[in-house]
Amino acid sequence: MAVSRRPWLCDMESTAFHPGLAGRWHPLPNRLSWPMTTIGVLVFCLTALAVETERAPITSAQAVRHLSAEEAQEGRPVVLQGVILHFNEHAGFELTMQDDTAAIYVGGTTNLTRSLRPGQRVEITGVTSPGDFAPMVVASAIRTLGEGTFPVPRDRTFDQLATGAEDGQWVRVRGIVRTAVIDQLPNFSQLSFELATGGHRLTVRVPNVASFDPAGMVDSEATVTGICFPVFNRKRQLLTVRMRAPSLEQVTLLPPPNPATFDLPARTINSLLQFDPELPHGHRVKVSGVVTLQSAGQFLFIRDQTQGLWIKSPQSTPVRPGDVVEALGFPAFGEYNPVLEDATFIKTGTAPPPQPIRITADQARDGEFDAELVQLEAMLLNETRSPSEWILVLQAGSSIFRAHLPMRGADPPSIRTGSRLRLEGICVIQAGDDRAPQSFRLLLRTANDVLVVSQPSWWTLPRVAAALGIMVAVSLAAFAWVLTLRRQVRIQTAEIQRKVEREAVLEERTRIAREFHDTIEQQLAAVTLQVHAARVRLAQAPETVGQLLQFAENMLRHTKAEARSSVWDLRARALESGELDAALKAVAQYVCSGSPLTASVTVTGKPHPLPGSVENHLLRIGQEAVANAVKHSGGTGIHLALEYGSEALRLDIRDDGQGFELPSATGPRQGHFGLLGMKERAERIGGDLEVISAPGAGTRIAVSVPLARLSAPKHIAAEHEETNPDTDRR
Repeated sequence: MAVSRRPWLCDMESTAFHPGLAGRWHPLPNRLSWPMTTIGVLVFCLTALAVETERAPITSAQAVRHLSAEEAQEGRPVVLQGVILHFNEHAGFELTMQDDTAAIYVGGTTNLTRSLRPGQRVEITGVTSPGDFAPMVVASAIRTLGEGTFPVPRDRTFDQLATGAEDGQWVRVRGIVRTAVIDQLPNFSQLSFELATGGHRLTVRVPNVASFDPAGMVDSEATVTGICFPVFNRKRQLLTVRMRAPSLEQVTLLPPPNPATFDLPARTINSLLQFDPELPHGHRVKVSGVVTLQSAGQFLFIRDQTQGLWIKSPQSTPVRPGDVVEALGFPAFGEYNPVLEDATFIKTGTAPPPQPIRITADQARDGEFDAELVQLEAMLLNETRSPSEWILVLQAGSSIFRAHLPMRGADPPSIRTGSRLRLEGICVIQAGDDRAPQSFRLLLRTANDVLVVSQPSWWTLPRVAAALGIMVAVSLAAFAWVLTLRRQVRIQTAEIQRKVEREAVLEERTRIAREFHDTIEQQLAAVTLQVHAARVRLAQAPETVGQLLQFAENMLRHTKAEARSSVWDLRARALESGELDAALKAVAQYVCSGSPLTASVTVTGKPHPLPGSVENHLLRIGQEAVANAVKHSGGTGIHLALEYGSEALRLDIRDDGQGFELPSATGPRQGHFGLLGMKERAERIGGDLEVISAPGAGTRIAVSVPLARLSAPKHIAAEHEETNPDTDRR
């Protein structure tokens, strides 16, 4: 039926623009008639064109296929004539038809006729629909036109089918049948077989096939003519493709070179996929070996005298490790070594259970033991359990790998992380993009394939981490405590320093008060008594007054020296650090300055701290001895020796002067108080003073203070009494 889809617009110079309006249009007499008339004519023509276009149906399958999903959604009318390629009376209403341009999928309601069959010529009336993958036709009426003929199929490869462009088209594909079964469905049965073509697997289905033995198809070279059906997701995206042949007439088979018999000679496993120009490519071979592992209905592993082999087989016949089997299957590329696909097998005998090959993880990773039963040791890093599988993550040396065990029956026992295990299983190589071995995994047979060799140390990684965390926390707390303690120590030290300074000042004041009280004050009191005695005797015995006044004068002179010494000592203690040897040296140099005497100081033993009063008295004894040598010895040198002994502290002062007779030494009665003062000072600190001298032999003054007396409570009490300025010593 020829329908004009674009009616010709009227000629502006004609007197009629539509057959129904001929002779009805005339120009208006005024100047505005032409433009307005032209606009009206255009509007009318466009309206007529839209109405006629809306009513014009699509008449070719190719035009429907070229619609976009949005355009097909508009439900445009369709009238197609062609041959039915496929009709499925068991799926409601579903057929594929082809006209002179292309094939198209047609759906409809169940009230349409069911007496259709492939090969009939029909006329289909309906509307377009976007479909779930490609545009289609929803039929509203079907009219049978008689018998037709199938069109010539287009030869296609799997890769061409996989583009999706051949959706619903009548195509022809060649390949080798790998599997074939009869599917028994609720309302009908169908033949389903796998075709190996171009390195892919194509599923082909033929409906309404019941009395047919599919086993004879396997390993045959087949030529299949049928319809390409896409498999897609909800996003209209292609997943894979399948074929549907109307009947077995569209399936042509060549006899297989190797019939389904186990009488074929067995090949060694290591010869599979080796170069052999005489062997037919892609057909079945037979191998024989001892079973090492089976997962019924999925695969089994065998090994012969050359190597191991992974056999993929849907056969569920149970076999056990040690059984001898023969297998027929198709050699194919495995991940590293060849595998046997779509295999069938039979048990032919029994052998001793296979023994595992003891290897290391590095040897397993090299690929030499792919598909072999092996034994190796490794440390458990982690384990995961699911309802279907137990997975162990293990490490041996630098290799980290996994061991898999299907969960059958009771759960395997729990194993502590870090345990050292001995494992037995099938080594399966995992190759990289360059097909070189990259890693491996172990397929375990039972839980008995895992043996705990040694338990991990109690110090596992989590526990070490916890201990380290506790140690860090304790260290931080200790560090904070130390910082706080150091701050408190600084505060306390500063407070102690201030207290020591205050006590030092108080002690110095007390010492000065004691010095003035014990020396100058008493000497002034003695002068007062002498003056009073002179005044009394002036009236009674004038001749004795001169002697008393001379004594008072000598005492005042001595008091003056004592005062000068006290002032100098105050200055010295303010200038020095308080160490006795340094103070003695300073005293000797100060007193000898301006005189012919040269002073020297030596220290023996290990110096150690002394009570302040002991240092003060020894310093004053040394000062007095040097002063006496300057005044009276007439020598040229004086030496002070300070000895820190293990039992006593000794101070020895020697000069090289003229010496004197000890009995004739002047004393208090003659107004000379030096020797007496030194002796008293020695006694105050619990020491002994010895004076050794002779005319022409110089003078030696030796002071010895036992160490035991320095720490005696009595001595401390005595010192306390002496340092109290309120004590009356007169």
